[in-house]
Amino acid sequence: MKKIIYNYISRVELANKELNFIDCSIEKKRDKISKLQEGINKLQKRRQKIKHPSWVSDIIEVLAQQLATKMDKHFKLFGPFGLRAETTIYLFDDESKSITEQSTWSIRITPGDLDKGELFYDTDELTQETKPNSSGLLNGMKIVIKPLPETIDEIIERLMYRKK
Repeated sequence: MKKIIYNYISRVELANKELNFIDCSIEKKRDKISKLQEGINKLQKRRQKIKHPSWVSDIIEVLAQQLATKMDKHFKLFGPFGLRAETTIYLFDDESKSITEQSTWSIRITPGDLDKGELFYDTDELTQETKPNSSGLLNGMKIVIKPLPETIDEIIERLMYRKK
């Protein structure tokens, strides 16, 4: 009987050694996971602090400022709106008045593939390609757009004037 009990005790000790070894390995891996998670958390916080560029702030607002300076006007931006993400630059004389209460010059700009630098402006032309009562028609897709010119002077030539 002693031999049977001794065999049992030996097997328990061996199993406990193996369990302890596995538990230590698990604990080491958990420590590694914890350190990796801390690193991930730091990277996520760093990522959240990065301000992603805005095409409206970095392109349209800069363009509006250049137009306003060249024309000796004030400007306001409206947009982006709709499926086309169209944004309108309004140029006007009196900052104390609403743009609806005075004459304005404006241009509506739609982004294309911004990674390729594509910007378009609305023309006065209409296309027949948009189906009646479609979301495209409701979102200004009946208006013909053309590539935005390269120079400020060329863009000024494309401005639409609305007399009050």
